Amino acid sequence: MYYSSQFINTIIESMPTAIAYTNLNDAKLINCNEICLKLFGFPDKKKVLGLSVFELNVYDNEEQREKVVNLLKEHKLINNMELPMRNSRGMRIWLAASFQLLEIDTIPVLFSVWIDITKRKVAEEALEKLNKELEIRINEQTKELRKSESGLKMAQEISRIGNWEHNFLTNEDSWSDEIYKIFGFEKGEVKPAFGTYLSTFHPDDLEFNTSIINEAKKDIKSFSILHRSYTKGGSLIYIYTESRFLFDNEGNAVAMYGITQDVTNTVEREAKLLAQNKTLSEIARMQSHQVRKPIAQILGLMNLLKTDDPADPSNSQILAKLKETAIACDKIIHDISIMNNEIERMNEQS
Repeated sequence: MYYSSQFINTIIESMPTAIAYTNLNDAKLINCNEICLKLFGFPDKKKVLGLSVFELNVYDNEEQREKVVNLLKEHKLINNMELPMRNSRGMRIWLAASFQLLEIDTIPVLFSVWIDITKRKVAEEALEKLNKELEIRINEQTKELRKSESGLKMAQEISRIGNWEHNFLTNEDSWSDEIYKIFGFEKGEVKPAFGTYLSTFHPDDLEFNTSIINEAKKDIKSFSILHRSYTKGGSLIYIYTESRFLFDNEGNAVAMYGITQDVTNTVEREAKLLAQNKTLSEIARMQSHQVRKPIAQILGLMNLLKTDDPADPSNSQILAKLKETAIACDKIIHDISIMNNEIERMNEQS
């Protein structure tokens, strides 16, 4: 559909999102609104109009625009396509873009709407980096556990993990030094025993986990449990315990041994990551669904405007609806910004 440049320019300046359009054939920037200039970091519109997107160096690579144009020729409209772009300082920014092919003043143009999703992408990359770092640290700690006895003790202190054993023949228990430290005891302060271990349990976790342990001892089967405990000082911690059985030559169980680890930091970190992922999922949902709807409405309403007769009384109703839709779009973007700020706050506290 044909549009006049005067009409389009009036529309884009009233929109709360970054909007620009370029000549489809030579990729030169015909016009953009102030929000778009701010998004890409260009201070003066006069200095950028008439330059191609390649001269402005806004695309991460030259093939991106060609890919967009080819997709548009096939699908007519593209919504929320996530693209790495460049601002005026050459820094990479991530944008969710919607594109449509239009004809303005008889010139075929690529009409685009941009939303900044850099904070979300940075948060996702930070999460990925954290997961890799955790994997590296776990691998390093595992290697330490295979070293000498002194190396084993050091590794236990670093990873907050201790080993224990219960001898069925003597009915005696033994704990490594780290077991005492995990629960806040000095070595020799308490007797290493099953009852001592159970006395640390959070009351709500005691009955269920005790039944698992007793059932395992009865059936001579390994077990693993995750539960809450209290240290001597009253601090709440999360404990992971895993056991195995030792058998004599005749197949009789002579001992039960295992490891106990303070996994409080891991549990708390996972809870924080889950909260961040929930926020990221909500942002992605809003961008893929809620933002798409007002943008589609804006484009649809533009098609209804009587550009050949600006005085047509129906235009005022359509423009009013455009304003209403723009306000709704602005609120969604504001909500996304608040969620991004919450992710930043979580990252600062990590």
